Amino acid sequence: MQPKWTSYRKSDHFEDAVCFPRGCQEQYLAHPGHAKSSLDERGIFLSGISRFVTPYVVQRRNPGYHVVLLSTAGSGELLTDGQKKELKRGDLLIAPSHCEYTYKAKSDWSCVWFHLADETEWSHFLPRKVVLLESRSTDFLSVIANQYLAERQSRLPDSQSALQSLADLIVLLLDRELRQLPQSRKDVDIRKRINQLWQTVHGNLNFPWTTDNLARQAGISPAQFNRVVKRFQKSTPMAVVTNYRMQRAREMLSYTDHTLEAIAASVGYETAFSFSRAFKRHAGKSPNDFRKAMLKD
Repeated sequence: MQPKWTSYRKSDHFEDAVCFPRGCQEQYLAHPGHAKSSLDERGIFLSGISRFVTPYVVQRRNPGYHVVLLSTAGSGELLTDGQKKELKRGDLLIAPSHCEYTYKAKSDWSCVWFHLADETEWSHFLPRKVVLLESRSTDFLSVIANQYLAERQSRLPDSQSALQSLADLIVLLLDRELRQLPQSRKDVDIRKRINQLWQTVHGNLNFPWTTDNLARQAGISPAQFNRVVKRFQKSTPMAVVTNYRMQRAREMLSYTDHTLEAIAASVGYETAFSFSRAFKRHAGKSPNDFRKAMLKD
């Protein structure tokens, strides 16, 4: 039976559907609306502590971000590559970007979870398919994450300093978890180079990127670059660049009053018209309609 989706987004490139029934609870550690912390600085753009109840379901196809989820109590179920796997306490789910998977609650199920940007420094550690590992720090990470929430809500004079220290500790624990993944030296080297390239692209979206100059920046041939991006990200180089540009455009349309001309220039389009056409192909609506919808929400 098809779930009754609470939110559903789909395009030619990705699908993201969530069934969030009454009784589920979610509190955010990192969120675009929060003050910046070391979580954001390390590429963790969204994270939280959640308690899920049936029939909670998440279904993703080709998402442009990585997911790390630590099961802290109760149980869930993962479906990927045609196989079902139980998600029990202490299990660490690592779902790299551009994969397809579904997970759901089988009972009251508690988790700490992190959404990592596609170009985060951890990208070269992540596998090419969804994996389950045994966590090394279930209790510690859960306690620190809960303390982070409590500290943010306390609003004490020294809260900001305490939050930064707790965020640093969360990053350290997450780093330990991800570094337990087995990697070949060759894969680590090429992923590092590609990751550094995407960081450069993300900081220079107004530059006229092409496959050739991207490959030169990465220090490999265009043919090898195309193969590597397709292997690791299930996409083409210019599609990755476009996704970054559209993500930045969404943020600017949502949180600034910049003109379309200014947004177009900042994300690498020569005119507002060419930007609007690209944005509508990607988001399914014009920039003006998108901005109006965000203001209404």
